Amino acid sequence: MSDIRRVLENIKNIDCQADKLETEITNAYSDYDYYSDGNIEVKRSEELDREGLKAYSARLDKTGEPKVVMFVNEGLDHYVAKVEDAYIE
Repeated sequence: MSDIRRVLENIKNIDCQADKLETEITNAYSDYDYYSDGNIEVKRSEELDREGLKAYSARLDKTGEPKVVMFVNEGLDHYVAKVEDAYIE
């Protein structure tokens, strides 16, 4: 079992095929203490995009759970996705 800081570290290490990004984000929560109590919501957060990076957010669908915001760099062919930065909100 782990806390949300461990989830954040797992997310910061994601480097995968673009079509596997949501699955990898969900997998980052696998050891989270409260994971069995709900589902992980992963959303594209275009309003938070940075130059060259796409923003996503993830959180357990329970009231009061922290949100992890991440910034993803997609390769030129949009085949590879790598998390460049992330934080807990």
